[in-house]
Amino acid sequence: MNSNEKIRRHIPEILYSIIVPVYNAETTLHRCIDSILAQTEPNFELILVNDGSKDSSASIIDEYASLDKRIKVLHKVNGGVSSARNLGLSIIRGKYVTFIDSDDFVSPDYLSSFNDENADLVIGGVICLENNQEYICQSDTVYYYNKSNFGDIIIDHNNKTYIRSPWCKIYKSSIIRKNDLTYNTNIHFAEDYFFTLEFLNFCNSVKIIPQSHYYYILPIHRVYKMDVLQYDTAVKTYCEAIKNLNYTKEGITQDIKINKRGLFCVLHIYISHLRYIPKFKEISRFITKKAYRHTAVEDKELYISAKLKRIIEISKLLLKSNHNH
Repeated sequence: MNSNEKIRRHIPEILYSIIVPVYNAETTLHRCIDSILAQTEPNFELILVNDGSKDSSASIIDEYASLDKRIKVLHKVNGGVSSARNLGLSIIRGKYVTFIDSDDFVSPDYLSSFNDENADLVIGGVICLENNQEYICQSDTVYYYNKSNFGDIIIDHNNKTYIRSPWCKIYKSSIIRKNDLTYNTNIHFAEDYFFTLEFLNFCNSVKIIPQSHYYYILPIHRVYKMDVLQYDTAVKTYCEAIKNLNYTKEGITQDIKINKRGLFCVLHIYISHLRYIPKFKEISRFITKKAYRHTAVEDKELYISAKLKRIIEISKLLLKSNHNH
């Protein structure tokens, strides 16, 4: 055994890589980082990615890095949260990776609650905080899934915050590296959900736990900007992500169930952005109640993608009509 091999054997494996994208977060950064450093599981690296902040965020994270060797800081020009997460993913060394937003925080047992060597993806719950009130969104019991029944994840937990979000999860890093998985920087809503769906195409086991250690601060005012092209891209990404999850070949009954769940998962995200434009209620009511019933297709193997594509066309017409008024 040469000297280099001896050195490598004595380097302890990092268990968790934590990626925190940072943009103009000076008012919440201390709370976020302090909650991470207070973990009962100390074996982690913390990757702080400054996405071109214009406030004091850069100096704050630099100071933390000087005090704790587990912290790594990356500075980049502003490119959005997906590009920041991707830059963090490019240097991870942990066996698992998790994401935390800079305006949120976690309890001391956040990392230790995920402890399961047999799962490629472990999903916990989330505590949502809004206007000094909190509510918990988590599964009712422990769920285990394998490759043969990944479709049930959508059925059992459709549209839950802990499923759609990038946080309150740990992903096995080797799967991300081997398949070069990244966040889609061309999509500016639901990109985190699509990342998880894509990850499912390559993993073998999922565990969902009824524990909540992530505190999600709901924004008081958030104005979404999106257009039909982004929606079109998002739905195409969704179709691509789920096509290999054995959703469409398990029988027509299962097919229809999945289609409804998956369709409305995407539509819910899309429609939530319409609330900031006129005629929101009219458009959303039409899409959810009328468009779905009037998009029948004969080819059951193309059930999902055909339905979604027709919904896109309807949405385009509605949005075009709405903007013209």
